[in-house]
Amino acid sequence: MGLNTRSARPPNDAPIRWSLRKAGTEFGVSEEKLKGGLKKHGISAGPDQRFSSQEIAKALFDPDRLDAAMKAAKAQKAIDEAEMVHNQLLLQRGTLLRTSTVEVCIRELATQIAQCIRHLPLLTHEQKDVVLRVLAEHKFDATKSRQARNKSPASSGRESEPQFEVIDGVNGSEP
Repeated sequence: MGLNTRSARPPNDAPIRWSLRKAGTEFGVSEEKLKGGLKKHGISAGPDQRFSSQEIAKALFDPDRLDAAMKAAKAQKAIDEAEMVHNQLLLQRGTLLRTSTVEVCIRELATQIAQCIRHLPLLTHEQKDVVLRVLAEHKFDATKSRQARNKSPASSGRESEPQFEVIDGVNGSEP
């Protein structure tokens, strides 16, 4: 006659209950670590001042959600700080441009192009209006330019030209 594998435990067997000292000895941890894990999960001792195996396992092996969120927040903060330092270095080297600076330059360039088109003798008045209307419709969008830059191949064959990065006002706000 073999073991009954259908039932986790015989019906008249009581579950194992652990004192902090015995559970600490069994799992090789201090009572303080056990107390801390139990407290994190809001587990208190039963009327017999003992804990179930499930409660002990949860206290030792189940990561606290708040703890995980805190670690993720710390990691994100470190990433943000590293990005800020990187942007400051690029700004000092002169390879980082603020969005506001680029927008001003593009507006000035668009104005100069519009003036050239207005005074171009080869186009009729209607053709000039069409070209100027098309030019006015195009506005600089830092998000679109960043997406286009990320999709473009890494090497364009023009290694001698300086490469610039454009940042938005969040990390590169004017001093």
